[in-house]
Amino acid sequence: MKTNRKELVKENQEFLQKIDRLKSENDILLRDNLEKTRIELALRERVKELSCLYGIAEVIDRAGESVDEILEGIVELIPPSWQYPEIACAEITLNSKAFTTADFKSNQWKQSCDIIVSNIKVGSVTVYYKEEKQEFDEGPFLKEERQLIDAIAERLGRAIERIKTGKQLEKEKKSLEKMNFALQEVVSTVQVEKNKIAKTIGANLEKLIIPMIHDLKNQNQTESHISLGILEQNLKEIASPFIDKISNEMIRLTPVEIQICNFIKNGFMSKDISRIRHISPATVSRHRERIRKKLGISNSEINLATYLKKISSE
Repeated sequence: MKTNRKELVKENQEFLQKIDRLKSENDILLRDNLEKTRIELALRERVKELSCLYGIAEVIDRAGESVDEILEGIVELIPPSWQYPEIACAEITLNSKAFTTADFKSNQWKQSCDIIVSNIKVGSVTVYYKEEKQEFDEGPFLKEERQLIDAIAERLGRAIERIKTGKQLEKEKKSLEKMNFALQEVVSTVQVEKNKIAKTIGANLEKLIIPMIHDLKNQNQTESHISLGILEQNLKEIASPFIDKISNEMIRLTPVEIQICNFIKNGFMSKDISRIRHISPATVSRHRERIRKKLGISNSEINLATYLKKISSE
């Protein structure tokens, strides 16, 4: 009887030990399951975050240079990426504009981050929960969600700055193109003026200097000295508008008449001109009459020398 009792006690002890062992194994399994569940939940959250960031990259690439289209696309990607998407809503502000989800409602349960462009705050990204939830790392929000909203705001800031810089560069490019076009016009105008001056100088040489050099060959020493003085004066005024003015198409002075005008302007009397030119005073007088007629002063008392000097000074 005593033996049976001992065996019964022993069996009972073994049974209790077995129960303790099963409890311990069950606790280990529970802990493993809880850890597995926690890891699975964490992995699901990370997948949502990665999907959000990937979606943001696609929106930025698709929208191109439209900041509004980028913000409208990104604000809808935010709520599904948070722990409680069914009660989450989002708002993105930029300067004076706001972009929100369709069911947006602001309240005290929020997580926010500033959008920075060129070291200046230009807006913000904010996630709201429409009802109270369990406290985690930052109110009802996880620390990973803080990292995500910071990453979203940073990417938005970079995208906005890139677009802003691109638009500024395009504006400067167009400004440079306009300046280049204006410069080309200036260069073209200068070239036209250079060509005009070259033609004027060539014409003046042809009308004044070359004929006088030819006359010098046939003059005596005194006449040559006088002609050389006039030649020197003409060389100083070779690009002067005087010759151009009195020989334009409307006046139609001949080369000889232009030379006579030049003598008269420089104070030579008819007898001096006749001697230097080897023509009669009467011929000089006829030249003077034709010159007055072509200048439109034939029936006036205007002094020809004075009139020619006035043309030269204008």
